Amino acid sequence: MPEFRTPGVFVQELPSDNTEILAQATSITAFIGRTQRGAVNTPTRVTHFNDFQTKFGDLHPDSTISYTVRQFFQNGGGEAVILRLVEPVAPTGALGNATVAISPAHRLWMALDQFARRHLELVDADVSAGPQGSPDLAALIAQMKREAAGLEPKAAKAAAAKMIAVAEAVAPARQGDAQIAAYAAAFAVPRLMYEALKAKDNCDPALYVRYADHLTKVSAIQEKAQQAGATAEEIVALARQSVPDWVGELAEAAQQDASALDLALHVTRNLTQLLLAGWRDTFYLQAANPGAWGNSLSVTIDQDGITEAAAKKLTADLSKDDLFNLTARYAEGGKVVASERFQLLTVHPKGGDQRLDRVLERESMLLRVPSRLDGHGAALPDHAPADGTGGLGQGGWDSPPLSIETYLGNGSDQAGINALSQAATVNIVTIPPDQRAADGASYGDTPGAVYQAAAAWCAANHAMLIIDPPNDWAQKIKDGQTEQLDLADLGSFSAEQARSAAVYFPRLSGQDVRQSHMAETVFPPSGAMAGVWAATDLQAGVWKAPAGVEAALSGFSGPEVPLNDAQNGVLNPKGINCIRSFQAYGTVAWGARTLLGADDVQDDYKYISVRRLTNYIEQCLDPGLQWVVFEPNEARTWEAITQSLTSFLRRLFLQGAFAVPTAADAYFVRCDGTTTTQQDIQEGRINVLVGFAPNKPAEFIVLRLTLRAGS
Repeated sequence: MPEFRTPGVFVQELPSDNTEILAQATSITAFIGRTQRGAVNTPTRVTHFNDFQTKFGDLHPDSTISYTVRQFFQNGGGEAVILRLVEPVAPTGALGNATVAISPAHRLWMALDQFARRHLELVDADVSAGPQGSPDLAALIAQMKREAAGLEPKAAKAAAAKMIAVAEAVAPARQGDAQIAAYAAAFAVPRLMYEALKAKDNCDPALYVRYADHLTKVSAIQEKAQQAGATAEEIVALARQSVPDWVGELAEAAQQDASALDLALHVTRNLTQLLLAGWRDTFYLQAANPGAWGNSLSVTIDQDGITEAAAKKLTADLSKDDLFNLTARYAEGGKVVASERFQLLTVHPKGGDQRLDRVLERESMLLRVPSRLDGHGAALPDHAPADGTGGLGQGGWDSPPLSIETYLGNGSDQAGINALSQAATVNIVTIPPDQRAADGASYGDTPGAVYQAAAAWCAANHAMLIIDPPNDWAQKIKDGQTEQLDLADLGSFSAEQARSAAVYFPRLSGQDVRQSHMAETVFPPSGAMAGVWAATDLQAGVWKAPAGVEAALSGFSGPEVPLNDAQNGVLNPKGINCIRSFQAYGTVAWGARTLLGADDVQDDYKYISVRRLTNYIEQCLDPGLQWVVFEPNEARTWEAITQSLTSFLRRLFLQGAFAVPTAADAYFVRCDGTTTTQQDIQEGRINVLVGFAPNKPAEFIVLRLTLRAGS
């Protein structure tokens, strides 16, 4: 205690008695499913849809959550957590990361690849502009000769000349069919690369055995192209049959690209990349995460601005020959949408923080150095790659549909739904159907076992699950079978799980902006409803039921099937929350019950708002009472706990969280000798009873808390 001997004003710092319980988030929503790209089994925060696009890709037909995340933000959502899952491919368990072969032959490959692309572009333009059924093939070939004259390096120029010769040879048989001529010529590229690289004696001889087998099959396709009666469809069919999907890309390309020209280019790139992979001094990088997106990566190496002085600044063990710069680009539709540049990199063992694998792991969203086959460290080359080398991504594939095992984590507590525990906070969970239905205009169903596991996680983590209705419920309504809709269709839930879940019906109709002519599609409602919950929390509080005329849904034309009052009257008492359309209000949520909300159950947690308010209070109390851990288990501590909890509940009362008009009737806190016995004290426990009257026609909800003290 300081001594005050002289008259005056003195300032003394005193420890704070403030044990205020702080408010926590209420509407952070987790979305679980497939995306085009992004970290796997790693909950990742996004705060707007552009943020999602940057980290996980754009809207995609195979990514339901890309649509539901967009609908979440459109309807008032503020923060989401994305949990991307990828289905491993048997028998190796591979996830589909693309690889980039950094090869000295990169310049040659790029020149030929660009020439082939230009060739096909000219063909498409000529077919569109020329007389119907008779494109000017002679003019096309003349144009290609002019293009080839400017190619570098010389090997590319020679190869392009041979490619044009193939087109000239095929032309008479095709009788002016420029598409087939270009198709045959495009398939000439891998053979030309093979010959050019073999002539330099700079390729691994063992690779030729494998490559020659592919070239033999390509030759059969070229011969078919030279037959006058062959059609483009026949050639595509032969290509699909003859060239195996050994890099995981051809099958998808064949499905998405109807034209022989596009398929030819895919096959050409795949076969040529195989050859480049065997070029001596080639090393590999890997896409940062799985997906066919990695096939659109390009990497170039340069040594611009690298000097001996720059090397010595890093460490005395390095010279300028140990350093290089790396530029990575990712393109969509031919347009670069992401670019990264890293300078003064090294693969030297003493490279420290500038070693390639460490820099990419720390800073890159696009690339990684793969692990060694023996699992000991990164697979780095022996020396720095040369100036001008580079490579293109290949061999990546998108995830197949997710299995129940992948959703459940395949036995790991750090994967699947279990990975949500890595996130700091999750209040709402959505798992929309993984696949579209056969008609492409609607979605299938999420398995009941997946919903059950998610509801169990929510019950244990102060969260709630929003369930999408089964696909066949709408047809039952159309058939006049409203009574047959039953919560049992969703799966088997324990009472605790059912209190932590809610279902909305019907699904929502709207335009799919990624489909041709913006086709009408039926979407699962979970993402939009999570947005409505978030908007309600912001406007009125988590204790307000997210339903009524204020709970409007935007971005849709209306419910999949309209519901009338009589149907609503059948479904609501069952605990099925209806989505209605009213002329005056538009599409709105018209129900607010949990899965345990049926009238014949009479559970305390019948209403979503009650369950969520309880979750919120529990979520606030956990961090808000951590200070108790090292306090003595005695009356003064009990009194401090009571004051802290009372202050917290009073703030909620003043905000309108409780149903009764007076504080004395709205809540209570009990922490004294009646709740904590001598045996509890000896075992380091403090028991607290907290009761409150939520905004619903029911009695008090009572929480029993057990705190550790005196640790």
